[in-house]
Amino acid sequence: MKFYQSLKKLPVIKQVKPWVTVGLVNLVLLFVLTEAVLFLLIWITEKRIIYFSPKRVGNHPESFVLTKLSQKKSNNESILVRFHPFFGYVLKPGVYNHENSGLKVNNYGFFSPYNYPYTKTHSNQVIIGIFGGSVASDFSVNETIDPSHPRTLIQKLQSLPQFKNKEIIVLNFANGGYKQPQQLLILSYFLSMGQEFDLVINIDGFNELALSPLNNQAKLNFSMPSFQHFQPLTSLVNADLSAIVSMGEIIKTKQKLTQVNQQLNQCQLAWCYGVNQLRIKHLSKSYQQQVSDFDQRQIQKQSTAGHSEKSLIALSKTSEVLEDTVAVNQAVNNWFESSLMMSHLLSMRQIPYFHFIQPNQHYPTERIFSSAEKQMIRESPYHQAARKNYPVLISKAEQMQKYGINLFNAVKILDETSETVYRDSCCHYNQLGQDILTDYVAQSIIKTFHP
Repeated sequence: MKFYQSLKKLPVIKQVKPWVTVGLVNLVLLFVLTEAVLFLLIWITEKRIIYFSPKRVGNHPESFVLTKLSQKKSNNESILVRFHPFFGYVLKPGVYNHENSGLKVNNYGFFSPYNYPYTKTHSNQVIIGIFGGSVASDFSVNETIDPSHPRTLIQKLQSLPQFKNKEIIVLNFANGGYKQPQQLLILSYFLSMGQEFDLVINIDGFNELALSPLNNQAKLNFSMPSFQHFQPLTSLVNADLSAIVSMGEIIKTKQKLTQVNQQLNQCQLAWCYGVNQLRIKHLSKSYQQQVSDFDQRQIQKQSTAGHSEKSLIALSKTSEVLEDTVAVNQAVNNWFESSLMMSHLLSMRQIPYFHFIQPNQHYPTERIFSSAEKQMIRESPYHQAARKNYPVLISKAEQMQKYGINLFNAVKILDETSETVYRDSCCHYNQLGQDILTDYVAQSIIKTFHP
């Protein structure tokens, strides 16, 4: 009441009508109350005081690329991927350049400070190749952004005699959406180009299961690139006007989502943070619905008789949509055979190969999820496929281990922390999750060399 009385005594308040005064005072009180409630909510869920520690965007390359995308004006500039005759698709070379770390999209369309093939500049260098999808790409970027940090694989491997005082060069051959046999094909290609490797790491498993159902629905062979990632480019090549218009709408929504996310991370008031959180939730649902609708329309077109004959892109098709169990077994067998081939290619050259099945929030383990992670799981289009089919892949992985391959099942490594480790509804980690994965990879390699 004292606060209310003091407001009424203000000169500005005295000059307006009583009902206006009451309205203004109530608005101020509502703002203060809302700010207090949201402040407490942020403090409880994120363990931080927003006024002193605003949330900042992490060093994920996707964030930087999407920021660049949001600044583009023409549709042509907004297309950040390109066809590749052997890899399926890659990022547009030069679309991103991070001056501080030297990270860029290189001449082959991968996030890396180096153009490929990379040649050693002195004998003290050790080259580690990273293969897989977006999680593997993030893993590589984490090594590039701050290679001197103790949490990186580069620093952890210094404990091994063969790496002590060596300059470790991490080369990224992973991109978002990649699944076998893309890793195998990329490895084969660069080996044929004379690329040297002293050690190769493959982080995969999720994309092979989460993305394959769409291939199956579109009657596209599992050996083909991800339908979700590849089809938009195919539509552009085939001048599919309706698909191009839909992609334009999806890009606009993604741009808005990126812009609001930037605003969110600059908020220093709780109400600003709360409002932008709601906007992000709404835009995220819109974006996921647009992508889902686009995928379904493209699947219907792919199923239409004669559609493939009109396309300029030759894709291996199946005669019918396979029953779920048959489809999963084929996808897992493709992953198994491709992984074996990677191991054989490298063993012939006496190059150590380490294979990791990536953890995700969909396959059930003993992990206790944070409230933010529970919401992400409910919103994910990949949840059912990963939850249902990961056991099939893990069972096949055990068979692979019997062949003497250094394969490690990392699905439970995040169980020991109750803090948030995922940053989206797909499968990607925040810095804590990334650090846990990096440490697991490093310790697995160290123990293999020195059991």
